[in-house]
Amino acid sequence: MSAADPAPRSAAGSSSGAANQAALGGLRRDGQLVVMARWPAPGRCKRRLAASLGIERAAAVQARLSAHVLQVAQDATAAQGQELVLAVSGLAGQAAARWGRQLGVERTVLQGEGRLGVRLQRQLIRARREGARRVVLIGSDLRRLGTCVRLSRQCRHTLQVNVIIGLGWTLAIVAMAAFGVLGAAGAMIAAILHNLSTLLVLGNA
Repeated sequence: MSAADPAPRSAAGSSSGAANQAALGGLRRDGQLVVMARWPAPGRCKRRLAASLGIERAAAVQARLSAHVLQVAQDATAAQGQELVLAVSGLAGQAAARWGRQLGVERTVLQGEGRLGVRLQRQLIRARREGARRVVLIGSDLRRLGTCVRLSRQCRHTLQVNVIIGLGWTLAIVAMAAFGVLGAAGAMIAAILHNLSTLLVLGNA
């Protein structure tokens, strides 16, 4: 009897591990941040900048911008529990994957052929088919990406505060009206207080 005991425990552990992996996979696919990046090959990127800097220096700028954006994107996706995907143009599959690993990105896909709009649409469709409910597509030339992330968090905080102000103020007015605190002119006072809450929300925004 004791010799047969490890097998059921192993099967149960395997089943539990598979369930955990599936759950984690579902969480990861809940949202995707897709960074559209071109391989920084001299003469094939930043062509307008290359006219003044030269193709080698322009390619170096592209490489540094891509590395910077991906570093900030990694921090953002780690904080939000989303998946970071590097969509590459200018390289084949294995080479693109190696570049992604050099930049610290676990998953790399190819952008494919076509104009920018077509490639963006292709990545959006791919992410949605994989089950991502939220998809954000950005380029690699975003020197202010960190600032954008901070602003988005501040906007979310402001929205939450405004919701609390609006609901709390409305509940307070209803409670005062119900208990007769506002007196005979309750309707007028309630209207004034309601407009005051609107001003508070606008001021907080």
